[in-house]
Amino acid sequence: MKKFNLLVAVAVLMALASCKKSKEDTPGPKNQAPEVTLTVESASGKLWNEITVEINASDADGKIVSVDLYANDQWIGKDNEAPYEVAWDTRDFDDGAVTLKAVVTDELEAVTESEKKVEVMNTLMDYNLQEGFLAMSPSFKYFTFITNENGQILYFDQIETLPYKASVLRPEGVEDEQFDVHFAYANPLKGHLETFTGISPGAFAPLKEDQRGKMTGKSSMKFKDIPQHDHFSYGNYNGKLLKKETAYSINLYENMDMAYVYLRQGKKGLYKVFKGLKDGDSEASLSVMGFEMDQHEFYVKQPLDGVTVSMFGHTVPGVGVPGVQIFGAAASGAVLSYKINYHTPQKGKIFDHFSSLVTFRAKNKIYYMESYSDLISVPLTLDLNAALNGNKILNEIDLTVSGSPYDLLIANYYLSNNGFKFTWECNSGGKDIEFPVIPTGLTKAFSKFSNANLVFTEADVSFGIRDYDHIKGYDEYIRVMSGRTGKTLKEGGKYNLVTMQGM
Repeated sequence: MKKFNLLVAVAVLMALASCKKSKEDTPGPKNQAPEVTLTVESASGKLWNEITVEINASDADGKIVSVDLYANDQWIGKDNEAPYEVAWDTRDFDDGAVTLKAVVTDELEAVTESEKKVEVMNTLMDYNLQEGFLAMSPSFKYFTFITNENGQILYFDQIETLPYKASVLRPEGVEDEQFDVHFAYANPLKGHLETFTGISPGAFAPLKEDQRGKMTGKSSMKFKDIPQHDHFSYGNYNGKLLKKETAYSINLYENMDMAYVYLRQGKKGLYKVFKGLKDGDSEASLSVMGFEMDQHEFYVKQPLDGVTVSMFGHTVPGVGVPGVQIFGAAASGAVLSYKINYHTPQKGKIFDHFSSLVTFRAKNKIYYMESYSDLISVPLTLDLNAALNGNKILNEIDLTVSGSPYDLLIANYYLSNNGFKFTWECNSGGKDIEFPVIPTGLTKAFSKFSNANLVFTEADVSFGIRDYDHIKGYDEYIRVMSGRTGKTLKEGGKYNLVTMQGM
């Protein structure tokens, strides 16, 4: 009986083995590799602090046994159970481009990879302030601080020397993608705050560059053989007659050692260019002058209390290129309108392009307009409406502005109380301006700066507009400024400001 049972068992095993071999020998469907995609939540495309990377993985004919995440080929972590998620601390990597890679393996060891390029930006602000950005003085204390969209102070520091370089990392839990950056200086008698709104994280180097370079000396020029004329311009000198006994001085710089003399006689214009001027006294003859001139007209049709008109020539493209004054004129006193003719050399003869700057006063307001792309002939006007809420300087300014479209709004506040003067300038890309929270360290530096003594009833305000649309080199660069309101501000007040428009 035992022998029979043993024979039966052997037969069964042989049958099973035969069946298994038959199944293996029969071709079946090929194993399908898993599918995978990476998901990283970021509206701006930039990542910071610790994030969760979602890996959407599936296997149509089997199961997934491992999901691994790599960053720049460095293993970050794994998750073997759906939903597949891996925590990644981006602070372990330098700011910049990072390639994320998910590697998914199924039960038959088929592997699928998926890559996604992301940008790490853990630096909130990388300050690089050079000499010239702040007019450092030993009698003042200088500060910088950063606030987020909720007004929370994220960083505060005193600036003691320039250059000032500091790298500020993004705090935990701060998800804002734009911030406001502030600079302040103060002594017991005077305080100033400058605000830049809507700044993106990263490098912040608002250099107030003077591309003229360092000052190298002063040229003192006398002229002889002066042709007949009824107007002249030379450097910052403008008037009716160029006098041979007068020495006309201009400053010389590393990248600016030239000057331009312009003479007008009726409808005729003459010019002469001086290049490579040297420090010290010199004399020049005007017996031979150029005459390739184009005639222009500047006209303001409204009553004025004074006007200044200046035109500049630039040798190469660029908003910051040093300009040589080629024409200047000024008039003061009440006039019903202002009209003046002038000339410039034909474009390309000496200068790559021309720019213009105009200032005039009317009805207790000062108007300013500057263009780096062309010559202003007729300033236009429009209404800019501003509504103001709140009446204290600390944390309670809420300003909304409407009017023509603009790229940058500049608002200036001036307050004075009990011998202490305070100004605030806000450079904003939006239509709402809100006064920032003031760090305690700054209020201590402003010995008279408090909620009690700085209120809007003692404030005055001015507005400006800058238009940088499609800026290329110097093209389409326009800056326009309105004057002061001429009245004190009151809580909830509404003000109509007439400002110049060059758009």
